[in-house]
Amino acid sequence: MHATEQYRRRAAEPAGNRRRHTTQRALGLVLNAMVLFSTRYMDAALTKLRADGF
Repeated sequence: MHATEQYRRRAAEPAGNRRRHTTQRALGLVLNAMVLFSTRYMDAALTKLRADGF
């Protein structure tokens, strides 16, 4: 799908749909950030425990 066609489709959507899609994308971004943080935190914690002999 070309960018122009995507723009036309989005412009034709009601404002409520655009807001909902934007909100969904923002929530997805926040969720991804939380998962990344948790993964890195867990990795650091396990590395520390292994270094301490556990």
